[in-house]
Amino acid sequence: MTDSGFDDDLRVGNPERERAIELLNNALSDGYLEIHEFDERAAIVYAARTRGELARVVTNLPGEDRLFPHRFIPTKPDGVAKVLPPLEIDINWKTVARKGSWQVPARIVVSGYLGKADLDFSGAVFTYHHVDIELQVSASTVKVLLGSDHVISTEDVACGSWSSIKDKAGAPSTRIGPTLRLHGALSGWSSAIIRRG
Repeated sequence: MTDSGFDDDLRVGNPERERAIELLNNALSDGYLEIHEFDERAAIVYAARTRGELARVVTNLPGEDRLFPHRFIPTKPDGVAKVLPPLEIDINWKTVARKGSWQVPARIVVSGYLGKADLDFSGAVFTYHHVDIELQVSASTVKVLLGSDHVISTEDVACGSWSSIKDKAGAPSTRIGPTLRLHGALSGWSSAIIRRG
């Protein structure tokens, strides 16, 4: 996988170390590591001070991309980064969800009436550092679940009568994660609810 510009020399804290230990536990229970290998790698995790040191511990294990999900860019077999087309989500009279390890394009458009969009970015693979999310919804609910280091901007969303943005996410653990910019319009009793996973 290709590094997307995130600095391997950035410091890590307990949340990143805990995520690495969880990946090692999964690898041990699934038979990818022997107990002595787990012990060796766990000692390195607790001593790690930078992203690069931590990333090396889970290299060659399933789920390594979940340690720093936005650090990786999907590539084609020839090694060239994929350019993902905009994602258009139509929620007209229905619920649409994106969860797990899905690839986030640079632009997402959510539109519809009497629907619900559930966008879980906490385990998503970010192809771009900045993501533009346009909302054009009426009488609908848009839920956004952020990862611990994701930054979100909602200033450019116009809220009509009885519509609102409920930002319950709080501050990110760091400001180095992907930035999501919400804009567009919420109308007719719509709400955007933002939380952190």
